[in-house]
Amino acid sequence: MAMMWGGKQMGDADMWSRMILDQMDHMIYLTDMDSNRLLYINQFGKELYKFKDDKEYVGKMCYQILQGKDSPCSFCTNDQLRKDGTCTWLNHNEKLDEYFVIKDKMIKKSGRNLRFETAYNVTETEQQKKELEVKLINEETLIRCIKTLEENNDMETAIHKLLEIIAKFYHGDCAYIFEADTKEQMVRMTYEWCTGPRGCSESQAISKEKAEMWLKLLQKEDGVLIFKNDRNCQEELEGYEILKLRNISGIAAVPLTEKGKVTGFIGVDHPKNNTQGLLLLRSVASFVLNDIQKRRMMKKLEQMSYIDSLTGLENRNKYFQVLQELEEYPAKTLGVVFLNLNGLKLANNSYGQKYGDRLICNAALVLTEIFQKHVYRTGGDEYVVLCPEISREEFHSRVSALRRETEHNEELNISIGAVWDAGRRGVKEQVSYAEDLMYIEKQSYYKKTLNAEYNRRSAVAKKLLRDIEQGRFVVHLQPKVEIETGRIIGAEALVRKIQKDGSLIMPDAFIPIYELENVICHVDLYVLEEVCRILRQWEQTGSDSLTISVNLSRVTLMEKDVANRILNVCRKYAVDPSQICIEITESSSKIRLEELSRKAEEFIGAGFKISLDDYGTKYSNLAILSAIDFNEIKLDKSLIDGLEKNEKSQVLVRYVIQMCRTLNQMIPIAEGIETEG
Repeated sequence: MAMMWGGKQMGDADMWSRMILDQMDHMIYLTDMDSNRLLYINQFGKELYKFKDDKEYVGKMCYQILQGKDSPCSFCTNDQLRKDGTCTWLNHNEKLDEYFVIKDKMIKKSGRNLRFETAYNVTETEQQKKELEVKLINEETLIRCIKTLEENNDMETAIHKLLEIIAKFYHGDCAYIFEADTKEQMVRMTYEWCTGPRGCSESQAISKEKAEMWLKLLQKEDGVLIFKNDRNCQEELEGYEILKLRNISGIAAVPLTEKGKVTGFIGVDHPKNNTQGLLLLRSVASFVLNDIQKRRMMKKLEQMSYIDSLTGLENRNKYFQVLQELEEYPAKTLGVVFLNLNGLKLANNSYGQKYGDRLICNAALVLTEIFQKHVYRTGGDEYVVLCPEISREEFHSRVSALRRETEHNEELNISIGAVWDAGRRGVKEQVSYAEDLMYIEKQSYYKKTLNAEYNRRSAVAKKLLRDIEQGRFVVHLQPKVEIETGRIIGAEALVRKIQKDGSLIMPDAFIPIYELENVICHVDLYVLEEVCRILRQWEQTGSDSLTISVNLSRVTLMEKDVANRILNVCRKYAVDPSQICIEITESSSKIRLEELSRKAEEFIGAGFKISLDDYGTKYSNLAILSAIDFNEIKLDKSLIDGLEKNEKSQVLVRYVIQMCRTLNQMIPIAEGIETEG
C-alpha cells in the first residue's frame, strides 16, 4: 500500500521513516522553506495540536498552524539554516502557551529546501525555572522589606517605604493597609503609597457591614487576586464588592490575621506583574502585622505616659507638651484655671487613701463635665485647665459654673485661680498668674485650719505666728538721705529674723520660703504694724514726721481688699496713710499690668504713697511708668555699683533721673551708695 508525504506518494524508505518519526515522544515537522507551507507533522505533534487528519495542516502556512500568527514569525531561523545548516533555540509557543527547545536542520529533497524541525516540550522545566526566578525575586524583595522595617526607627516612615517597595514590585498603582477600627465599626485605611501625588481611591474607609463579605473571602482564600474582566471570577460577588467600594478595576490582597480573625488587609490596586501566588504579599503580611502590633503597643505606652492612671485625665507630661505647643503657636485668646484640692492630706489620713482617691476623681469629673477637654492633673491635688480660643464671657461662665458645682458638693473643698487673656501674655506667665490667684484664695482655707497639725503649710503659718509673738523678728530702718543737703527725708523698713543665739538672719534666707508656703502676708503685716507703732511713737515724742517705705510681697499685694486691710492698721495706730510708702518689688512683675494698676489706684485712693522697687532689673518696664503714678523710683543696686567708672551706667542713671523729674516729679532713690564718689 502506498502512503502520501506532503501530498505526494511515498516510497518504501519514506514510509519507514515516517513510521519511525511517528513513534517519537516529541514533535517533528517538515516545512517548505521557500513557501513556509507545512508538509508533515508526526503523530506526537498532531495529538498536541489535536489534528485528526493530515488535511488539517498539509499545504498550510506553518506560522498560522503552529504559532497562530498572520505573518511569518519574527524569530524564524530560515536565513540561519541556509548559512549554517542547523540551529537550536528556545521558543515560547503563544498558541499552546508552552515552551519548546527547537532543533532545526535544512534538508534537500527533489531539489527543494526543506526545514526539518524537532520540538522538545520543556514547559515544566521552564516553569520551574520561572518559579525559581520569581521565588528569588520574591525573597530578595522580602529581605528589602524586612530591612526597611528594621532600619527605620520611625514606624510611619518604615511602613510607607515598605508599601512603595510592594507597589513597585507588583507594578501596581497603589499599595495600602486597611485595619479594622472596632470603636467606629469601620475598616479604615491606615497607610498608603501611590504612584501619583494623591491616593488612588477616594474610599479611605469602608463600613464594617459593607466590608464583611470581603473580609470573609480573604479569610477563606488567604489572599485574593481579582480583576473585573476575569471570567473565572464572575461568580465571586463578594470579591467584586471591594472593587466597587474602592472604585478600582483590579486588586491583589492578603489578610492580616490576629488570633485567627481577619483584622485588616494589605492590598495593591491594579497589579500588573509578579502576581503568581502573591508570594511577596503573603510573606510580608506577618512582618507588617508584627510592626502594626508594635505600633499599637508603643502608642498605648505613649498614651499611658500622657494619661493619669487614677482619673483618666491627661497628666503633667502631656500638660508640659501642650504648654510648649501654645508657646510656639499662641492662641488668640486663652483662659487658664488653676485648681487645688483643699485638705487632701487630711482626707487621706482620716478616711484612708481610697477616700482621697475618690475626691481626686470627683474633682476630675466635675472639671471634665464643665470644660470637656484640655483638663490636666498636674500634681497630687492640683489641676490645670487650658481653654484656647474661648471668649471672655464663655470662660467666666464656665468658671462660675465650676464654683457653683463645688459649693454644692459637700465633699469637695477647692481653691481656684482663673485668668483670661487675649494674647498679651505668654501661656506660662498666664498659668503662673492663675496659680498665684489660686494660692491667694487658698489663704482663707489656711486660716480656717491654722491650728490643724496635719497640714504642713498651716503648721508653717502657726510657727511663723508663734515666732512673731515671741519677738523673733525685728524691724530695722534704713534712712533715705537727700544728697544735696544730707538731710534724712525718710526711711525703708527692713525685716530681720533673730536666731536663738541672737544672730540675725537676712531676708533672702527666709522670705522666699514664706512666699513659697504662701504665709508671707503675716510677715508683711507684722512689719507694717511695727512701722505704724514707730511713727506713732515719733509723733508722741514730737519728732519730725517722716515717710517710711514698706515692702509688700506679690502674694500679699494680690489679696482681696489689701488696701483696706493696711488702711485699718494705720487707723489702729492713728497714722496718716501718706506716711506709708508701699513698695512694689521686682517679683510683682508676674502680676498683670491691669491688675497691678488697679491695686495701685486702690493704694493711692486710700492715701498711701507708692514706690517702684528694683528699677533697672527685670522690672524695667516703661509701660508701667505710664500706667501708674509712682511717688518714687528706686534704682537697683546693680545700676549703682561701678557708677564712678562705668559711663553707660552714668548715662542710664542720668536718664532715669531726668525721666523722674519729667514724670509727675517722681523722686529717684538710689540703692547701694557706699562711697563718697
